[in-house]
Amino acid sequence: ERDLGTGDVFANLDVVLDEDFRSPIPIGIKGIDNLLKGGLAKGEIGVILAPTGVGKTTILTKIANTAFNMGFNVLQVFFEDNPKIIQRKHFTIWTGIEPDNLVFHKDKVFEKIHEIQNSMKNHKT
Repeated sequence: ERDLGTGDVFANLDVVLDEDFRSPIPIGIKGIDNLLKGGLAKGEIGVILAPTGVGKTTILTKIANTAFNMGFNVLQVFFEDNPKIIQRKHFTIWTGIEPDNLVFHKDKVFEKIHEIQNSMKNHKT
């Protein structure tokens, strides 16, 4: 049997008892943010499980964009989706143009991408 001791339980009491200990980061989906009391807390891991084709990647792409727009660095990792599909999801979020219609509005997509690339130059790392 391992002795866990008591030292760690009493460390950093002011931080542990801080009212804003979670520092939630909104994910940008109002209902989920409300359910999570403001969003995901820094250091928390959120897991989304659902059958194929119900929108997991779309939701996670929305969350990635929200975090980026708030000034956070984002790493989006995907295993099954085609990178072009992920790009189109981002383009749709940025422009409001549905994925099937992006081909008809290339100028607007290019304009928005250049705008975002320029904003990234000032983005904290």
